Amino acid sequence: MMTNNIVCNSYATELRMKGKEVYDRYMSKISVLGVDPYKIHNDATLLWSTNVQELPPINLIDIYDFCITQTSFYTKSELRAYKSLTAYDYFISGHVVDSKFLHLNSNILLISEVYNLEMKTPFHDFLN
Repeated sequence: MMTNNIVCNSYATELRMKGKEVYDRYMSKISVLGVDPYKIHNDATLLWSTNVQELPPINLIDIYDFCITQTSFYTKSELRAYKSLTAYDYFISGHVVDSKFLHLNSNILLISEVYNLEMKTPFHDFLN
């Protein structure tokens, strides 16, 4: 599937079936990168890194800006109660593994495998 000159994985098609708002949010995220992360996450020709020393410093303001101001994925009250978020619980419980990142233009794409307690195989999640 190709949308806005970005070749998309079948995941984008699945999102389209879930509703226009969900699909549009995904497409707006990947348009910043110019590539669908689910299409390239196993591409060995790209220079993926696991060395966290190569990442820029990130502080609470950066996280707040991304989660509230830029993406509006979380509300202010949810971010204040971050320990109750499923993502935090997965991370603290050791279900987020094999993180790697890639410099794309002026962005950094971070991909991790996330193991759900009910699933035998991981799913991949990304952050840009």
